[in-house]
Amino acid sequence: MMINSFKLNLALLLLALLCGYVSLINAQTYSNCQMFGSHKVEWTLDETNNRLSARFTINNSGGWGAVGMKNPSDGSGMTGATIVLGYGSGNGTINEYYANGNSQPSRLSTNQFTSATSTTSGSTTTMTYVRSLTRPQNAPSTYYALSKGTKTTLLFAAHSSQQPSSPTNFVAHDAYSIFASGIDFFSTSTCGTPKKSNDGQSSVRNGVMSMMIVALVVFMSFMF
Repeated sequence: MMINSFKLNLALLLLALLCGYVSLINAQTYSNCQMFGSHKVEWTLDETNNRLSARFTINNSGGWGAVGMKNPSDGSGMTGATIVLGYGSGNGTINEYYANGNSQPSRLSTNQFTSATSTTSGSTTTMTYVRSLTRPQNAPSTYYALSKGTKTTLLFAAHSSQQPSSPTNFVAHDAYSIFASGIDFFSTSTCGTPKKSNDGQSSVRNGVMSMMIVALVVFMSFMF
């Protein structure tokens, strides 16, 4: 009886941990959301801690997806854009670039973001991106800084099928769009119910959750 009671308590503990884990994931949301054609931008801006946390969902990007940010005063095209480009399934590759013209951008020698992740599933690339609002101390002078009262021009680019062979060797985009003065990160916006924040570990989380469920089912099957 004592052994069965111990097993029951352990099973209940595992179930409680699983429920808490699911609740934690569901609690993670972004504050704002805005659609740009078929692409989605979700973000939370934290002025107190000088931080922008964003999630970019780019369609038709089975090869790679990229988002650029630039000052509207820099004119049209790619020139002046700080770009984040990601590709690969699971724990994909993501890096920052600078465009000094309408050609392949140059990769920054050191990524300036605080953290970033990318994963491509089917034809959709999802990137999470955490960076400072201001230009980091060691960043190049061309690195885009966000400032209150100034809208940001957004650029979306993607290749539908061909992944880069390396972070500096990728084929040109086969789709792109530019939204001049398209977003004000300091304002509030919504495009429906906020989506769960993806900190780049969704596949890991889902795997862990699946293993916990399987372990619980197997454990319960041996109890009775």
